[in-house]
Amino acid sequence: ASLSGAILLEAILDEAKLKLANLSDANLGGANLHSADLRLANLTKAGLLKANLATANLEEANLEGADLEAAILTGAILKGAHLTDTTMPDGKKKGLFTNLKKFTG
Repeated sequence: ASLSGAILLEAILDEAKLKLANLSDANLGGANLHSADLRLANLTKAGLLKANLATANLEEANLEGADLEAAILTGAILKGAHLTDTTMPDGKKKGLFTNLKKFTG
């Protein structure tokens, strides 16, 4: 699915099947993506400020330049995710790839 540039503020997308979806430049601020399948999704420069991504599967997703500040990532799977210039929940930028299997912070 291509949702590039979509405005999905506070959308309820828990358990959504978004594998391979193009969500680049989408605004998902405050969205509920709890347990969503985002494997291999393109989230380049996506706005995920305060989004709930708890237990979401982001394996091998492209999150380059995405804003995850204040997002909930507890239990999220980030194995192989591309995190170059990604703003993490603590407001700090992340490096290239991650080998994290589950986010616990």
